[in-house]
Amino acid sequence: MDDNSECGWIEPCINIYEVANNVKNRRTFRTIARDICGESMEPARDLTIVLFGDLGNETRCVASCRSADESVTDSKDRHFYHWIDFLFVHKDFQGHGYGTHMVLHMEQMLRLKLKRPVRVESAERSVGFFQKLGYRLVGRPEMSVFPSCHLFKVLQLMEKFNSS
Repeated sequence: MDDNSECGWIEPCINIYEVANNVKNRRTFRTIARDICGESMEPARDLTIVLFGDLGNETRCVASCRSADESVTDSKDRHFYHWIDFLFVHKDFQGHGYGTHMVLHMEQMLRLKLKRPVRVESAERSVGFFQKLGYRLVGRPEMSVFPSCHLFKVLQLMEKFNSS
């Protein structure tokens, strides 16, 4: 089989898996993020879940998310929600559905823990991507006070809730 049909599809298969939030994996995360936005973005070191998406033997997608806090019952508290913090897909692999697979994987993983809405503060240019996945706008776009990357100058809060 040629490189483009590893699993019988036109696009190569993506293997999505959780990795330890350690120095080595944060370095890989930063490298992919830097390739996308020119800055070293890094997942938080707290209870953040880090995911890699591999195509063949190469990590081409990285993401991080946080679970809702079950003890928080007030929907005005940000810990009431699951959060997608970052999603980066290597530029050579954008537009092929890999980002969609990463988001759907995170949503399923988070909802298995607790059925709560998932929120994301989307970069302005990614709003359409999240809307296609069923996310709705919450409020108005906000300018970042100290954007570390040009992509995150304007952020739009978005939310999705699927009870199934």
